[in-house]
Amino acid sequence: MIITRNTVVSLFYTLTNDSGSVFETNIGSNPLCYVHGTGIMISGLEEALEGLAPGEGTTVRIQPEEGYGRHRNDLIKRIPKHLLDEPSKLQVGMRFRINSEDNPSLLTVIDTSGDHVTLDANHPLAGSTLQINVEIVSVRYASEVEISTRRAQDREEELTSHSIPAMQFMLTPATLH
Repeated sequence: MIITRNTVVSLFYTLTNDSGSVFETNIGSNPLCYVHGTGIMISGLEEALEGLAPGEGTTVRIQPEEGYGRHRNDLIKRIPKHLLDEPSKLQVGMRFRINSEDNPSLLTVIDTSGDHVTLDANHPLAGSTLQINVEIVSVRYASEVEISTRRAQDREEELTSHSIPAMQFMLTPATLH
């Protein structure tokens, strides 16, 4: 079976930065499972995986527009510290979530000097060209529940009986911050 819309895909991946250093991987852990074609994954990755089968792998280079978008300066805000609960606990690099009426946001603290704290609402990988090494472990039809919720259900016994061992990939450079 190949990857098409409304299939559940299990895969191993490694995300590298511009020097080939690993930024994130699930090699040696459980495969990532998702419902393909529902917009859960970044579009550039979904497009590259379309048509692959279990045991196949690929290296995908994803430009910012197909990934997490361009870095936007309008998403960086300075907020007076007196408006925050316990501003003394904030440290540069700390991340936290806020829920707004529009959507939840992940904020990164980028400056705490003076009477203000500077927060960045850009995705940490915004503006980055990504390189992702992927190996497809399994592909199956998604259930109606999985399609409607856009979430793969836990079928560990199926993955165990039909999975293909993970391959370690030779990492090549990508352009990341």
